Amino acid sequence: MIDHDPDGDVILIERWFRHNPPTNDDHALGTRRRLQAIESEKLREKAVAAFDEANEVRIQREAQKAAEKAAKAAGNSKSVSQMLGDTSRLMGTRIVRGANDTLSTPCRDPAHTLCRGTFTPCDTLSTHQDQDLRPRPRP
Repeated sequence: MIDHDPDGDVILIERWFRHNPPTNDDHALGTRRRLQAIESEKLREKAVAAFDEANEVRIQREAQKAAEKAAKAAGNSKSVSQMLGDTSRLMGTRIVRGANDTLSTPCRDPAHTLCRGTFTPCDTLSTHQDQDLRPRPRP
């Protein structure tokens, strides 16, 4: 449980690192630096061995958490078709299909009776781009 060096004033609590492992890389680096400063060679070797064991467990645990986080993130990135389903009516809309890049606003030209109020592009796109896009009252 406890080991000591009779020549110096140094004691070693043998299971210290099992119950108090380093929490991150900086903590591990600082702890290793302090362990190297122990004067008793016997206690230093035992402490470094116990520390290396605890640090390896920490590294494996962090790697496992990172892998779980990456797997979770990869599982959450679903496409629109996976989220809505292929049979959804939304999948057939122009916005979801990505075909809405030719005309971003509905046609409001009263002369265009077929495309008025829809996102359907018509033959006279130039008039659509120059038209007043303020909302108009319904008749």
